[in-house]
Amino acid sequence: MKIIESQILGQRVITAKDKNARLFQVKQVLNQHRDSLITKLLKDIPSYLAIKYHACANEPELEEIKSKLEALQKRDLDLMNYAFIVEQIKTRTTVKLSNVPFLQEIDQLLLQK
Repeated sequence: MKIIESQILGQRVITAKDKNARLFQVKQVLNQHRDSLITKLLKDIPSYLAIKYHACANEPELEEIKSKLEALQKRDLDLMNYAFIVEQIKTRTTVKLSNVPFLQEIDQLLLQK
């Protein structure tokens, strides 16, 4: 049994014994964490931009950012981007998720033209 602790979701228990099923459960938790983080960002994009980039966006830019975030939310998480978390889960009983890798993925998306 493995436990993933998320600041957003709380504790999630990975119970699958089969390697593939366990990986699927991990991916589900990571997707839920990222989706919840995006939902929070969508509620106040201007504040995120101000804090993270010391910038503000006009209405068309905000709509584009919102569209990008919603598209990311609908997309399945790529475990290759979170391989270090998967490795931690393999070697530890409990893993605490940090928002940093999720925000890095989001920022990378937002900085794309």
